[in-house]
Amino acid sequence: MIALALALIGIAVSALARRPLVAGLGAGLAGAVLRLYHLGGPSLWLDEYITAWVVEPSSLASALARVHQALPGTPVYYVAAWGAVRLWGAGEAALRLPSAVAGLAAIGLAYGLGRDIAGKRPEGGLAAALLVALARPPVVAALDARPFSLAIALALASTWALVRLLWESKTPRAAVAYGAASAMLVYVNWLMAVYLLVQAVTVAVVLVRRRAQSAELARIGLAFGLALTLLLPALPKLLYDLHHAARYDWTRAGHPAVWRALLDPALLIGVACGFFARPAERARLLFALLLAPPVLLWVARPTFLIERYLCYAIAPAAALCALAAASAAPRARKLALALFSLGLLAQFAPSLIALGTAKNFRTEERWREAVAALDARAHTSDLVALRSGLVEEDAAWRGDRAVADLVRAPLGNRPYGVRSLTFTFDPEVRGALAGARFVLARDDDGYVDRLLVGASVAREERFGIIRLVELR
Repeated sequence: MIALALALIGIAVSALARRPLVAGLGAGLAGAVLRLYHLGGPSLWLDEYITAWVVEPSSLASALARVHQALPGTPVYYVAAWGAVRLWGAGEAALRLPSAVAGLAAIGLAYGLGRDIAGKRPEGGLAAALLVALARPPVVAALDARPFSLAIALALASTWALVRLLWESKTPRAAVAYGAASAMLVYVNWLMAVYLLVQAVTVAVVLVRRRAQSAELARIGLAFGLALTLLLPALPKLLYDLHHAARYDWTRAGHPAVWRALLDPALLIGVACGFFARPAERARLLFALLLAPPVLLWVARPTFLIERYLCYAIAPAAALCALAAASAAPRARKLALALFSLGLLAQFAPSLIALGTAKNFRTEERWREAVAALDARAHTSDLVALRSGLVEEDAAWRGDRAVADLVRAPLGNRPYGVRSLTFTFDPEVRGALAGARFVLARDDDGYVDRLLVGASVAREERFGIIRLVELR
């Protein structure tokens, strides 16, 4: 598979001078190889089980009700996932298919964005497409049954529409395209509103600097006004989620290191390309779109500086790459694109060799194997004490029935009894073991050892960070 991806990249770079369309197709096919090969593996991790739990009902209304009662955000992504499962079954590949399709669309959107921001030059489109096709965040998001691949595609669409609105098109159609894409972006994930806010501020600065005329001001006003109008139906769900914000705040339980998000290769490549990007007005706007949202999150809520919450960043990063590529000399451009592609592809070598897939995210959570082992030994009359690893388990422990089923998602509709353990350990939680024959728990913090103090263990198995313990 690596050889095929390398061949496609070679076709893309070598064909750039004479056949831009072939170059773009080569980049797109390289990205498709990484996204579609082994789409069904590895097994689902915990958050993907939540998606599986949402789309489980045969009725769409029931699935929408689950999103409303137990998950933040609107159900836009989950409607697509529900449809995919109805058409192709409930396996990993079907559940991830909407993300994979969004990931493929993102490559095409990146090409269009790069080409337009670089003044219709195909080398700009190719540079942007290669970044989105081969960078780790969009590839991993496309292999994940979560909303972030769709968010990446919509961030690219929103940024492309904004570029056209400011520099390429003077028709209301560009304003409508921007308003629709930006509203959909926020529908997919509330935190993308930060990106929309930064877009509004930077556009205002651009308009002031260029002393925009009334016709341009009206067109820009229409674009942002339409986006806000389209977001009004989501207001009740936003207020509901804000009211229950403590329930959803998983970041208080163990936050990944901030440097992992800020040192993302795609973001750094965008910053580096920004120093060579021309014209300056466009480069300044894209720099602001790339760097201002993390600064705002750092000031408002540092725990939200997580790689997948910065998924929007691939859009301005790709556009900056496009500007830099279009500004470079032809020979330097080809060499830079080839080295750039090889460097990005090298990120995937360890997971491709070890796992046969580009996805190495949360592969230590081998839930499917653990649940299969439990199914082989548990009887209908048995009680299983479950710690899935969701902070919502603390809410369920206090009797919040809205999330009681969600925290049991890895076990689905198993015939045996399930009792949820709390996410945070408290000595009182040991009382939940009364009558339990099995403990199935995510254990990356020593939780299980503390839980089993004084308990009689008959047998234990480990599946990555998942522990299955049979009690006497």
